[in-house]
Amino acid sequence: MAERTPLPLGVLARYAPAGFAQGLLPLVVGSWLMYFYSPPDGEGQVLLLPATIGAIRMAERIVGAVLEPLVGHLSDRTRTRFGRRRPWMALGLPALVVAFVALWFPPAAAGPDAGAVVVHLALALMVFYAAYTAVFAPYNALLPELARSSKDRVTFSMGMALFEVLANVAGSAGAAPLVGLGAATVAGVAFANGFQVLAVLSAALALVSVLPALTLREPRHPPPEAGFGFVAAVLTSFKNRQFLHYGGLMVACRLASMSAIIAVPYVGTQLMGLDEGQASLLLAVIIVVATLAFPVVGSLANRAGKARVFRLGALGFVLVLPLLGTIG
Repeated sequence: MAERTPLPLGVLARYAPAGFAQGLLPLVVGSWLMYFYSPPDGEGQVLLLPATIGAIRMAERIVGAVLEPLVGHLSDRTRTRFGRRRPWMALGLPALVVAFVALWFPPAAAGPDAGAVVVHLALALMVFYAAYTAVFAPYNALLPELARSSKDRVTFSMGMALFEVLANVAGSAGAAPLVGLGAATVAGVAFANGFQVLAVLSAALALVSVLPALTLREPRHPPPEAGFGFVAAVLTSFKNRQFLHYGGLMVACRLASMSAIIAVPYVGTQLMGLDEGQASLLLAVIIVVATLAFPVVGSLANRAGKARVFRLGALGFVLVLPLLGTIG
């Protein structure tokens, strides 16, 4: 059987940069949103109590758990002259950028947990993650449709991962000089704080990085699809014991990693005596070390098996996270 002709580099050059936005926006939200709305004593006005933010984020995740597979299902079955992925990405991108910026521009409030701020954050967060799903679920589905050979898929994955690494560096080390700013005027625009500068800059970079991917279209004759509907697919998944075990462990690991990321600004400023910029650099160190660990973990997974390494990583969370309480 003849080998497939490798895809042109121009296709990769248009596809991979969107990985930057895919990594940057949730990193900024995960790292700084809690701190922005509920800063420690003496670090700014408390707009929302941590419990309120937690309740809003839990509600958003419940909606997301339904929305994400639904968007994937509908995207697979979309039929337009622009393809089935691009319409979702093109419609979701403006909402994604606007909602992300809106997160950091809450209405004025006299005290914590004002109704207007609660509604603002809930709506902005729901729209942000709904739009994020609308953009990046189809975007990720494009990869196996564009890269039909194993070699091409590896090349595309590496390109996307490279831009996600750049996003991690930009969202941590790059944020350091911005989050500690007070009121500032940038390019003639007045900002109340550095978080707003970071939000606008991140949104602009995300927008630019995704635009090239909107010029790509999947092949006009995609592979045959499964012959069952959305509800049947969900029910089938939940009847699979291995899926339930894997999914439960993934939820626990995501909860552990996000808890650690959210805690870093507080640990840095309150327990270690750092300013916000230095705390952001602390986050950068963590992310850089985690990035450098990828090839090591990959090698271990190939030798010892993915499941074993996954379980050891989960055990590491259990052993290490409690040590955060010993800092300071």
